Amino acid sequence: MKTEKEIHPLTGSDLTNFIFAGNATFTVVNETTGNRFTFRVRKAGWGTPTYNEKSGIFYVSVLTGSDNNSSYTFIGTYFGGTNQVYRHSHKSKITDKAVSNQVLVWFFSSYIKNPSSFPTVKVFHSGKCGKCGKN
Repeated sequence: MKTEKEIHPLTGSDLTNFIFAGNATFTVVNETTGNRFTFRVRKAGWGTPTYNEKSGIFYVSVLTGSDNNSSYTFIGTYFGGTNQVYRHSHKSKITDKAVSNQVLVWFFSSYIKNPSSFPTVKVFHSGKCGKCGKN
C-alpha cells in the first residue's frame, strides 16, 4: 500500500477540478482522528453511450473491500450546478448514519468550500487520471 508521501495531495482548484472530472478516486485523511476513507466520484452515465460530459450529477461510492479497483459501494449522489449538494441514497446498502456518509456530508458541505480551514484534513489521489481513471 502506498503512503501519503507516495501519492499526490489535492489542494485549491486542483481539488475540485479532480473530483468533478468524471471518474475520480481520492482518499480523505483526518490526521487528528486517524479516519481515512477512499471515495470514487463518477459523473452520471460515465462509460456508457449516453454519457453527457456536461451533466452536473455525480454518483459517489466508498471503498468497502480490499480491491482498490472494484470494491466500492454506492452511497449517494452529488448534484452540481446551482444547488451543489450531496444526498445520501436510500438505495445504498450503507446507512446515512455510517461514518463514511457523515464524512461525505461534511466534505461536500464544508471542506470543499474552504479546505484551508481544516489543516488536519488532507485529500490525496494515487496518480490515476480523474477523468478517465488511467494511470
